[in-house]
Amino acid sequence: MYKFKTIQALRALACIYVFPGHLIFYFQHLFPNTILKSVFYFGFSGINMFFEISGFVIYVSTKNVERKLVSFLNYFKKGLFVFSLCIGFCLFFFFW
Repeated sequence: MYKFKTIQALRALACIYVFPGHLIFYFQHLFPNTILKSVFYFGFSGINMFFEISGFVIYVSTKNVERKLVSFLNYFKKGLFVFSLCIGFCLFFFFW
C-alpha cells in the first residue's frame, strides 16, 4: 500500500480552495467586492482537483491487480453492493 503525502497536501489545498468559495458564495453580502471574493471565485476548480486525485488513487490501487475474470467478478460484486445500497437509501428517503 502506497502512502503519498503529496496527495494529502493536494487534497488539503483543494479543500482550502473549495470551502471559502462556498462561504463567500453564500454570504456575498458580507464580502462586497473584496480581494477574497476575487481569489476564491474559482473555487469550483478545487472540485476538479478532487476528481483528478480520485482518478490517480484509483489508477494506483488497480495498477497491480491481475487482469483475470476472478478480479473482474470481485469488482462487479463490490459495484453491485454499492449500487444496491445507493438504491436502498434513495428508496428509503423517497418513501420516508
